[in-house]
Amino acid sequence: MKIIALVIASILMVLTGPIYASTGEIELPPGVTMQQSISGPVFADANGLTLYMKVLDRGLPCRRSAHNDCHSLYRPLLAPAGATPSSDWTVVKSRESNEPQWAFEDKAVYTYSLDSQPGTLDGELGTAATQWVAVRIPQSMAPGLKTVATMRGDILVEMHGWPLYTMNGGKDKSHAVCSGSCLSDWRTLSAPTLAHNVGDFTIFVRDDGSRQWAYKGEPLYSFKNDNGEGELRGEDQNGIWRAVVMVPKEALPVGVTVQQTIMGSVYADATGKTLYSSVELLPAQNLEPIRALCADKCEQIWHAVIVPNIEVPPGGSWSAIDLPNGRRQLAYRKLPLYTYKDDAIPGDIEGDHYAGFTPIPAGPTRQD
Repeated sequence: MKIIALVIASILMVLTGPIYASTGEIELPPGVTMQQSISGPVFADANGLTLYMKVLDRGLPCRRSAHNDCHSLYRPLLAPAGATPSSDWTVVKSRESNEPQWAFEDKAVYTYSLDSQPGTLDGELGTAATQWVAVRIPQSMAPGLKTVATMRGDILVEMHGWPLYTMNGGKDKSHAVCSGSCLSDWRTLSAPTLAHNVGDFTIFVRDDGSRQWAYKGEPLYSFKNDNGEGELRGEDQNGIWRAVVMVPKEALPVGVTVQQTIMGSVYADATGKTLYSSVELLPAQNLEPIRALCADKCEQIWHAVIVPNIEVPPGGSWSAIDLPNGRRQLAYRKLPLYTYKDDAIPGDIEGDHYAGFTPIPAGPTRQD
């Protein structure tokens, strides 16, 4: 019987594609809602404030330090007595108080004390092992597809990690199909025989009768010269190819750039000097609007990033802090930003972990 089941499963794999969990209709536990953020839909508490989890959740309590109380910043989302778990949402014992706490995909979830309105993501802080991320709502995907974070935003990739593209065919969609010699550089994303439409993903039938996945009506392709996740060598090829960006990257303020470092992409000033901040600047008990706390000898090492008046879109990551001297300091998710005196060239991160300061990551950070 086991052999027969394996044979049937293998046949289904060929006909329908790899078997992945379908997001379907999302079942929300008590006290959890959904909100739209600048990075797409996220889970939130009953007040609409974003939920967060640690990238590497090792089952330890929220870290405390001499200068800030992590528990006063990241607060466990407690579950009511007798709460019923589901496939994605489970109940764990809070590491901070031993009370029942909600967990999503086995990672404990928290709210962030300094989020002031629904949809804000100020709690997405830290790097590598200490990184906090918003709990994003899974999107309905065709089998085998997923998204990865890049400098363009969250892009669509297939099961091997190759980015997916569409042709910009203008109003005449017949020009948006790659055929003939075009297929020497581009691979069609084949749809299995019994595959069916999933959300915005539909089946496109080519002239030869073969089936191909399409996104919002546009057939999907991968580029032969892309070697893996994050590579976008096919972008703007012949002026007509575009990577499928599911969630665009937030626009940068004037004077902010992105530089490559040994830890990955980081934000920098207009000259390429890495931008730093520290959660140690967050007050331990007083959660009033954050001020620049760097003073005395610190000012000789860390130079505040001064900016003119900037417009801040609602729910955005960038803002400006009014200083006592009348100037304004650039802030990222309410953290005041600095450059380090010994960073000499773009990409230097000599100030990393000096006095608790770390670079501001502009994308996924390396954890090796």
